[in-house]
Amino acid sequence: MANDLSTFAEEFLKPKITRFQNTPLPIRDRLADGFSAVWANRLDRVKPFDHYFLNFKMVDLPMRAWHPSELEAVIKTPATFAFRLVFNCRRQVDRGFVRSAPMTIGRVAHRLLQEAFGGRGGIFQRSAPWSRVEARAALLNQMRFAFQKMRAAQSARGPDLWWETILDKAISLASRMLESVSENFQADLWYQSEGTLSGAYHSAAGKLELAGRTDLILSDRDCLDDATLCICDFKTSKQPQNFNPATGDGLQFLGYRLLAKINGARRAEMFIVKPDGIKMLKIPPDEELAYWIESLVRMQRGRTFGRRPDERWGASEKLPIATLPIDPDILDEKFALTL
Repeated sequence: MANDLSTFAEEFLKPKITRFQNTPLPIRDRLADGFSAVWANRLDRVKPFDHYFLNFKMVDLPMRAWHPSELEAVIKTPATFAFRLVFNCRRQVDRGFVRSAPMTIGRVAHRLLQEAFGGRGGIFQRSAPWSRVEARAALLNQMRFAFQKMRAAQSARGPDLWWETILDKAISLASRMLESVSENFQADLWYQSEGTLSGAYHSAAGKLELAGRTDLILSDRDCLDDATLCICDFKTSKQPQNFNPATGDGLQFLGYRLLAKINGARRAEMFIVKPDGIKMLKIPPDEELAYWIESLVRMQRGRTFGRRPDERWGASEKLPIATLPIDPDILDEKFALTL
């Protein structure tokens, strides 16, 4: 109606029209102002991370020991790790069930190897004279017996080609890994399968609390005190496994070595056992890795995590929150200030 009246007046009454621009009144949005101030603070490279990026120095949160397999994630994707550790929170897409054949094969192969070694400690000396071939054959027989029990349990639920394929691949990989690790068997060595280790490693920055389970330990003694250990980690993945002090790759194996020393071992060597062979990892002395150890200590004791830039660490943060991108240089500088 208003437009019609305006058109009638202009067309038929021919009035003199004076047009003017109305000045809009400023509208203060306190919420937007507050978000702008917060975001400016998070882009300030001279300030450490705040609680939004998981800096909980001022909060008395409960703390648990970290598993060696978590250490690489702590360094490379600290925000993702902290959301899971503190809030038990993950992205919704990561919560869905995924039927992963490679993951299932790996778990079944580990279970078969555990059954082969009996899930407990023992000595390889089984008869006189001792034979590596006989020891390997005895372990393979135990593995095949466990495999037959798995297959019988699966068959009782009806035919399932997917599970039958999984079991066949798992026994093949596990048998080859047992063949590989058996090259390190000796008559006077003790072994422990699925051994649990825990303790606190003391560094210049404080103590790092660790707790974990090893796949297999070969030892020259029937205990850890003053023992020389070969800690074997079974891997079915085809991804290369290395220790790189420049990027933090392989910190899991540093964690196992620290646990061995905490529990009294004289020396510990780390071995990666795959279906295609066994490889010893060369890990520098603890003194040369002080930066990584002390960084882990500060993050654990201070409950400070922050966020890493994806481009520089070969791993992407998987955050269950919406956030805008931040320049990698700013993230690096804020991370250093936070620790």
